[in-house]
Amino acid sequence: MVNKKRQFSYRTDRKTTRCHSPLTTLIICLFLVAISFAVFGQTIRYDFVNFDDDLYVYSAPVIKAGITIQGLALAVTAPHARNWHPLTTISHMLDCQLYGLNAGSHHGTNVLLHTIAVLLLFFVLRQMTSAVGKSAIVATLFAIHPLHVESVAWVSERKDVLSAVFFLLMLSAYVRYTRTHSIIHYLVVVVLFAAGLMSKPMLVTAPFIFLLVDYWPLRRFEENEPFTGKDSLAGFCRGRLWHHICVAKTCYWRNSTIATSLARAKCACESHNLHLENGVANTTRHFLSASK
Repeated sequence: MVNKKRQFSYRTDRKTTRCHSPLTTLIICLFLVAISFAVFGQTIRYDFVNFDDDLYVYSAPVIKAGITIQGLALAVTAPHARNWHPLTTISHMLDCQLYGLNAGSHHGTNVLLHTIAVLLLFFVLRQMTSAVGKSAIVATLFAIHPLHVESVAWVSERKDVLSAVFFLLMLSAYVRYTRTHSIIHYLVVVVLFAAGLMSKPMLVTAPFIFLLVDYWPLRRFEENEPFTGKDSLAGFCRGRLWHHICVAKTCYWRNSTIATSLARAKCACESHNLHLENGVANTTRHFLSASK
């Protein structure tokens, strides 16, 4: 079990430090941008539709006024089109501030957000798995999948593409947090989670997604498998110690002082466990002898 934990930690370390060709990454990114605009770029020639676009944009006085103090206050304190998504509402205000009621520009913002989400998906998958080719294939399918037509080509579905951007940013921050256990990265996850909820409440399912990601590809559950059998206490201590040694080795492997201290702590812990096991065995033997 200890060896399995060591192999897992080393495998994770290799994945996080493996180098990727910048030229390959650039080519993949350009391809993803090109295919996203090739499929959805034609929407910039489209007009608004009379299904919810009036409530969200062209018949809403507060939205048409652009960015105002009153509009920002209403976006945070009041529902918009029967939904509370202040960041989505502010994004519509910003479009009106920049483009007025030019429908093509509003569609263009959706296409831009979708393209950003496609690129983020590629980087997040590569970050988690280090599989560049497979990550590119999944991002390509995500970019052109027919289910995204409604989200991208419909101005009222701004909340969908905007929340996707925040969700993928949050997922990337979560992966960094699992590898560094930094409070800063944890706070970034929380902030991005809140931003995603303020774009579309559907992101309330994100914690469940974190559990799935912990199982695969991060495999965090393997680090905390329970130990069974007569050596459960000693095995648990040794396992937890090896876990901390591997984590520390990932971060501080160049520091010989820290490595020496960890090795001494490991020896001390194993000696203590051996002494504890011998003491339990001697106590049991004396008890059985007295019983006879």
